[in-house]
Amino acid sequence: MTWFDALLVTLLGLVTALGMRRGLAGGVWGLGAVALCWLSNLFSGPAGLVSALLLSAGLGVATKRLRPQSGHTPLWHMVLGSLGGFAFGLLVICTLALGFPVQKLAHQRTYPSADMLSRPLYLAIKDSYIQNSLQGAWVQKSALQQLLVPDQVRSKP
Repeated sequence: MTWFDALLVTLLGLVTALGMRRGLAGGVWGLGAVALCWLSNLFSGPAGLVSALLLSAGLGVATKRLRPQSGHTPLWHMVLGSLGGFAFGLLVICTLALGFPVQKLAHQRTYPSADMLSRPLYLAIKDSYIQNSLQGAWVQKSALQQLLVPDQVRSKP
């Protein structure tokens, strides 16, 4: 485990706590954000933009209406908020773990690029447990690849 992994796990905890604090609205916010990212990556161009705008407007209205008026939030609202925050947090940390430059040499790609990153950052990412456990997203054509590394899906020869 590197300092990069510790940073990602801390970020996951923060986003999960944010979802829990918002309650039911946090669950809609987190799961809706994952759906929004997937839809905007699935459709490119005007279709992606329109679907993202419509979904984000709907999510904004839904989260505004789902906020409790009183100061008391039921436990099950906090649990659903935690799940939504956790789902969105996983998306964020996975995207960050796979979001650094790719080095292309001839017909081979290596991640992360040693030429474009400082040595301490390169070593932290290269030795990262989280980044290494996500290596399947580079080769398996799936919805997960479309969600996490859409630019790599579109740029393959």
